[in-house]
Amino acid sequence: MIPRTTTPLDKARAATSGMSLERGTILILGRPHGLTRRRLEDLVGEAGGRIAARANGQVTHVVLAHGTARLFLHDGTRLKLPRGVPVAAKRLSELAFKRALGLAAAPAPEP
Repeated sequence: MIPRTTTPLDKARAATSGMSLERGTILILGRPHGLTRRRLEDLVGEAGGRIAARANGQVTHVVLAHGTARLFLHDGTRLKLPRGVPVAAKRLSELAFKRALGLAAAPAPEP
């Protein structure tokens, strides 16, 4: 048997403890810093998911980009989901999303 090579994306997925984007439909609120829409589509596709063009009932993950957080946070703590997005959709910060894609390092272990 040929041993499987571990890629940086595999390591990042393991570090995000179950934050799999595979077969997920991701709605991105705002624009994550340093990433074009095309690059996001490529990265999410490589992870096995797809990006939703608009809010709908098939959305499984909602990503809140840092620059637009104040527009979507109700009373500073709760995320107001766009109409049509299931309440059960997982909420991700921009940083958690980047970690799931292998673009940001996993958090350092606490001492």
